[in-house]
Amino acid sequence: MSHGDIRGGITDWGEPVIELEVIGCDDPVLVLIDTGFNREVFLLEAERIALGLAPKSSNYVRDSNVYVADGKVPQEHTYETVAKVRWFGAVLDVAVLVFNPPQSRGSQASRQEKHDYRAVIGWGLLRQCVMTIDYPAKTVTLSRQAPLI
Repeated sequence: MSHGDIRGGITDWGEPVIELEVIGCDDPVLVLIDTGFNREVFLLEAERIALGLAPKSSNYVRDSNVYVADGKVPQEHTYETVAKVRWFGAVLDVAVLVFNPPQSRGSQASRQEKHDYRAVIGWGLLRQCVMTIDYPAKTVTLSRQAPLI
């Protein structure tokens, strides 16, 4: 795998996406790039199970400063676990916020099901990158500008 740029595309909904290699998964995972999300990775409980990630590695999130572009993440239904991902050629342990909505909150799940992506990445992974989005060409390019920490 090249350690150069990470290239992705733009969905029909106008959303920037890339493929993320999750160690232990057979296929890359299509992820939405959300520059308004202040953590590394976010996904629904059903996706955590489908990807074979370990269940809870810690208690429910108590930090009230978890945000995605469309608002705050509900703490009472969110917990954190860890996944290994390949990022610019290096294998990293990343914090994954998992949202487990109550059955009555199907609207959160249905929004994601309308799109092809399976998870969201935020500036926790992007903070050392320059992102170039070319909407007419429907391309996204991430370039690493600093050593991985």
